[in-house]
Amino acid sequence: MFANNTKFFDHIRRQTSIECQRFQCSHCSKRFATERLLRDHMRNHVNHYKCPLCDMTCPSPSSLRNHIKFRHSNEKPYSCDYCEYSCKNLIDLRKHLDTHSSEPAYQCDFADCDYSTRSLYSIKNHYKRIHEVSQSENARKCNFCEIVFF
Repeated sequence: MFANNTKFFDHIRRQTSIECQRFQCSHCSKRFATERLLRDHMRNHVNHYKCPLCDMTCPSPSSLRNHIKFRHSNEKPYSCDYCEYSCKNLIDLRKHLDTHSSEPAYQCDFADCDYSTRSLYSIKNHYKRIHEVSQSENARKCNFCEIVFF
């Protein structure tokens, strides 16, 4: 999904072969299909905050702090109350805490389907494998298990 048509067409243009990408960055030699894409890229080279520990540049002080925190720091201030696990951010800790629960966090809401899981990835995969593809006319379901083939 794209926010607007311009972003969609930019995506399409980025898929062209190198030979069709005529506009080249003078700083890093990357090539682009349109002059506007090159201009957008060039903004990454000017007026940015450079990491003191590597060649990375960031568009704002906060993004530089995040870069340093995740790439150059070993500090893990978020700790699990149930085991030795620690991590760099609260989101990762919340995901980890799910591993200590025995209750399934996600339940399939399709009629007559009792699938449940503790992982968001697994429930999404279940929907895709079982409910979405089974609607396709090219899909063939195994007689012995739930796997669907095309």
